[in-house]
Amino acid sequence: MVGNDLNPYTTSISASSPHAEKCFELLEYLCSDEGFMLSSYGIEGVHYTVDADGNYEDRTDEGREAMNDKWLDILSQMVFRVHDYQDLILKSNPSYRPHHEGARDAKLYMNLFEGISTEESQKYQADLEKVMLDWMVKFITGKEPIEKFDDYVAEFQEKGGDLVMESYIAEYNTRRGTNLTSGH
Repeated sequence: MVGNDLNPYTTSISASSPHAEKCFELLEYLCSDEGFMLSSYGIEGVHYTVDADGNYEDRTDEGREAMNDKWLDILSQMVFRVHDYQDLILKSNPSYRPHHEGARDAKLYMNLFEGISTEESQKYQADLEKVMLDWMVKFITGKEPIEKFDDYVAEFQEKGGDLVMESYIAEYNTRRGTNLTSGH
């Protein structure tokens, strides 16, 4: 299973899988330089080209079609190397550069709970994702004005958001030896 909205960039293998060892072998290959290039860009000369120094140059028409057809896009989500991916995007899409530079200079906030899973998050995750997506669509389409944001927050909390947040904080504090609070 590849990650989800609340825990992106994760890959899970069932402990009961009779093919767990083969799955680990595949993941190890995908993490190698060769596997990363294959899963992210396809076959050299077929889906992408390289320059005289052997560096990624650009997608071919067949490579763009493979991404649009989504089979290559799905493979690329198995292993994500942020810096490698950004470098390749900048080379293949120069129009991305101003956005990349603007984001690089922006103040960013780290998700302290990235990769943490709790019983509460597992129990309420599906409902919370639905609330988030439903309200996102309402706001984007104009069905609800942004002034209704507090209603969204209230529904999110009611569907288990507060319980999940408290469980994340407790787990984080246990792992890090800290004493964070939710700030309510």
